[in-house]
Amino acid sequence: MIDETGIIVVNEKQIPFCVRRSRRARRIAVSISREGEVVLTVPWRGDERAGRRFLQSKATWILKRRLEILAKPLSAPTPSAKEIRAEYLRLRIGARGLVERRIAELNAPYGFSFNCISIRNQKTRWGSCSSRGTLSFNYRIVFLTPELADYLVVHELCHLKEKNHGARFWRLVGASVPDYKEKRRTLRRWHLSSVSDTTSFV
Repeated sequence: MIDETGIIVVNEKQIPFCVRRSRRARRIAVSISREGEVVLTVPWRGDERAGRRFLQSKATWILKRRLEILAKPLSAPTPSAKEIRAEYLRLRIGARGLVERRIAELNAPYGFSFNCISIRNQKTRWGSCSSRGTLSFNYRIVFLTPELADYLVVHELCHLKEKNHGARFWRLVGASVPDYKEKRRTLRRWHLSSVSDTTSFV
């Protein structure tokens, strides 16, 4: 419970503070929050005037400590499981939209038929093509550059025709991505674990 607020002056600097009475407090205390808020805690039946005198006696320390705290950047709060889940679902929706748009354009020269598109949270793979014609893509495709995302889409599209990585497969890929070798090397350097830490869900 905050009873009131006030101002202390230290070296011509005005520092606001608030008074908080506590039933659990056994003595007068001063604390400074990570946001620089100065709090004077007084026992429930304690003498507030004594608390203010104590606060003033600590004025130099308060000024120094408050400046130290405010000089440190605040670390980002740890997101809750609900927030992580919501962000993951948002990214999945974005990934599906991206993949569907790029397949519609990149598959035009090939005309391959496929069963469906799946967006997943694969731990070690950027994409896959099943024997039933399901094209699966890691949701982290949204973090790739457009060129790498296109290479990934073309790669999986070409597996609809050629299931292995033989010469015919790479000719198909090269028809749309002539520099596929460079794209392949670059994509291999993108470690999945470092692209995003939203990895707790399917």
